[in-house]
Formats: sequence, structure tokens, C-alpha cells
Amino acid sequence: MSTNTSFSHTLEIAREFFGGNTSIERAEQILSELKKSQSLCCGVIRNYLTTANYLHLEWQKMLIDLLNSLVADPQQIIPLLPSILPLISASSDYLRDEIVEIVKKLGEESLICEHFSYGFLRNNKPEVKIAGAKILLHLCQFKKSTFCQNLIALQEQNSGYPEVHELLQQAGEVCLKNHASCNMATNTVTQNQSPKTDLKDKKIMIVDDDPQIRALLSNILKRCNADITEAQNGREAADILDAVYGSNGYYDLVITDLRMPVLNGMHLIEHFRGKFPEVSTPIIILTAVKDKDIALTALNKYQIKSYLIKPVPISKFYSSINSVFPQNTA
Repeated sequence: MSTNTSFSHTLEIAREFFGGNTSIERAEQILSELKKSQSLCCGVIRNYLTTANYLHLEWQKMLIDLLNSLVADPQQIIPLLPSILPLISASSDYLRDEIVEIVKKLGEESLICEHFSYGFLRNNKPEVKIAGAKILLHLCQFKKSTFCQNLIALQEQNSGYPEVHELLQQAGEVCLKNHASCNMATNTVTQNQSPKTDLKDKKIMIVDDDPQIRALLSNILKRCNADITEAQNGREAADILDAVYGSNGYYDLVITDLRMPVLNGMHLIEHFRGKFPEVSTPIIILTAVKDKDIALTALNKYQIKSYLIKPVPISKFYSSINSVFPQNTA
């Protein structure tokens, strides 16, 4: 077989290899030839999803055989991952498990898979969520992984899936072991913790441009029966506050980040306190370490209840909520 790697040639081989009319014996013969040329092998795999036969177990095994032949050279297999990883969401348990194992063999090069894993954890299929959690459990050993920063939110979002939650808990323990400075890892939600507060009928606004932070805080407070409003920047929050307070409505608490696009947290607070000076709605600020001085200024000037430095230790968040609503604390 020629190893000419032109598109037309690789497509022709791919169609023969994975085509419905190809016998297993012929496919195995082609497989043997493909392993002699990495470039040809890669070209054939790229065309894999254009065929129908990838659903058959024998061809799935051949695909995995091809991928394993490339693992020794990550630079060959990495470009293929955007085409291969989506199979985790759509394929058999065999193909799903084998692709996860291949990812694990790639070492630190596998960090390219991290954003795919987040997508798998958002999938509705438990088996896909489990695959995503297994990949993240592998990836969190590498210092370049951003997984630790998202751990609590991921645990909250997958609390209804015990096996997924357990894998994420294990990943948190690995993060803690390998990244001792990771505050998020030290505060994993492992025991279904929540504020010792019943927030029934309490109206709380959460303002943050990070959807994962909003989802995390929202889920925690909803477990306490709070009525949550979310805003993705200061401008959106200001418009909501103007409408609510302008019609004699109110919030029991506003939680806002400082650094946001469109209108930042400090300008939001200035606007709110300036327009409604008679209102004493408690405000909690979320801030980065470098913005601590700004938070302290706001604390004194605008009657801020407290500020929390990101990444927020979950225990401190609970304490802040309990301090705002002490009469509701069990």
C-alpha cells in the first residue's frame, strides 16, 4: 500500500477501512499497513467520523488500536483529539472507556482535554459525566490544570450523581496533595455542607461575570430556600436594583464581585448607595487579593457587611451568610 498522504488518498483508505462493505480480514490487513505510517494513520483517523461503520465493535477496536499506535508520539495524536473526544458523548461503553485510558497515557500533554471534560460533566448522561470525571481525576495531578479552581462548582453541579461526586472528591484530594496552596481544594464540598441558616423568603442577588461562581453560590443558597436573582455584570445588576427598589421592592442581601466588565462592582455599589441612600441592604464583596485595599475602602464608606477573597473558602462564605441572617441560624 502506498503511503501517499494526500487528502483524496487518505479518504479512500478511510472509506475502505471503515466502509460497510469491507471484511474484517481486509480491514485488519489495512490496519497493519497503517501502523507503518503515522501520517497516513492520522489522516485515516481524521476521516473516521465521516463513515458509518464506527458503530461496530470490531472497527471500534481497530480505531483504538490505531490510536494506541500513536500514543508514544503525543504530537501525532494531540491534533486528533478534537475529533476523537466527542465520541465519549455518543459511543459505546467500550469506546468511551478506551478513549479515557488513551488520554491518561498522554501525560501532561493531555491537559488539552480539560475543557472537553467540563463539557462531559455538563452532559445529561451519567456514563458521560463519569468519563469526564475520570479524565479530570487524571488531569488534576498537573500543576497547569485549572481544575482546582472549578472543583467546588463542579461538585455542586453534579451532587445528584454519587459516582461522579466521589471521583471529583478524589480529584480534590489529589489537588490538595499536589497543590498545597489551592484554597478551593481544601474546601471541597464533601459532606453536603450548607449554611446553618433557613433563608426562606430571603431575596438575594448574586453579581459575578463568572457563570461558574454564580452557579456555585446560587446552588448553595437555594439549598437554604433563598430566592436568588443573578446578574452577570454591574450594569445588569444596577438596572435590576433600580427597577426593584424603584417600585418599592427590596433585596435582603447583595453579593457582588468587584472586577467585572461593563460596570464593575465598586461603581455598582456607588450607584446603589447613591440612588437609594435610605436603604441599608447588606452587601458582601467578592474580591481578588490585589483588590483588597479597594474592598476595605468600600467596607467603611458604603456600609459593606464583609468581603471575601477569591478563591473563596466555602466555610468563610457560610460564615458570612450566617452573620447576615443570625436570627435565622439554627
